[in-house]
Amino acid sequence: MQQKSENAAQLTLDFDPGVRERFPQFEDTLVHVVYSGLKPQKSIAYDIDESPSSLARKVKGDLAFPAHKLPDLIRSTEDLTPLYWLIEEFLGEDAGDRDETMAEVERHMAAIQALMDKQKRRR
Repeated sequence: MQQKSENAAQLTLDFDPGVRERFPQFEDTLVHVVYSGLKPQKSIAYDIDESPSSLARKVKGDLAFPAHKLPDLIRSTEDLTPLYWLIEEFLGEDAGDRDETMAEVERHMAAIQALMDKQKRRR
């Protein structure tokens, strides 16, 4: 069981259905994050250790985009669209149910933690 520290950060994913409709292929999300954001392509390329021309060829599908660089691309652009695409692709309509289930689990875990703390104080 994890305990939260004061410095702990929590990532909230707002599941937006329709990402697959806007971007039929995963590669379309790569083009989107590189070309539609505020950060220049040159800076993104530098962040993921690619030349700008190589990055352009990879996101447009002329060359394969290396999977191990996807986290760096998301960090650089701060755009989670590729992640949302994967969630929708593999979880589909179940994503909402899973979110509700996880929220319920978190509520129960908080209650369990409170009971454990109360038990420790009794000792």
